[in-house]
Amino acid sequence: MQRLFPGMENQSIFTRLSAVVAPGMAYFAPAPKNATAIVPNITDKAPEESLLTSNGIENYQGVLLSLLVLQPDDETLKLRPISEGFKSGEKFRLRLGATFEGDLTVDNIHPDGRRNRLYPVDAAQVVRIKSATPVILPLEKDGFFEFDSEVGEEKLIITLRDSRAQGDSMASSAVHRRESVQGTALLQEIPPGKFPVIAESIMILHR
Repeated sequence: MQRLFPGMENQSIFTRLSAVVAPGMAYFAPAPKNATAIVPNITDKAPEESLLTSNGIENYQGVLLSLLVLQPDDETLKLRPISEGFKSGEKFRLRLGATFEGDLTVDNIHPDGRRNRLYPVDAAQVVRIKSATPVILPLEKDGFFEFDSEVGEEKLIITLRDSRAQGDSMASSAVHRRESVQGTALLQEIPPGKFPVIAESIMILHR
């Protein structure tokens, strides 16, 4: 928490104006060619290997995800762990921080199983984020995600991959998940020569 969100670890309520990404902290970039869609490979078991650093490179990389849900006053955002999901009709933003620079996408999986890009809308783009820097999506100042449906079960898939993680260079180890009031922590062991790919799903709970 200190590394990813300095000075923010004890907050649970944010003003709407504070949920804005500083210029240059995240930006749209061309999507890597031939990047395959990632299916979340999550486990709630604790990692077995200890955290080690070799030649300045750690053997684990991680992401912290949370929802910022717009409250009825239309001015404040309440922090909510990813695991709690959200109800249709709620407006929310995504807050995340990562220990590595990567390319982020958000996909929607419809009740019939179809998967399509939600953000960035242009499938030829990704959101490139820096390491150890809080990012809030959508990047647009007044942007929110909102779903409103009467039937079915939908999911969002949030994927963050190191731009070098393509083909055989992708780490295939399971992603360890731990929940807290500050969000969903995701940790992946990265063998030498591999690069992190971390994906997590969020359930849309329809009323």
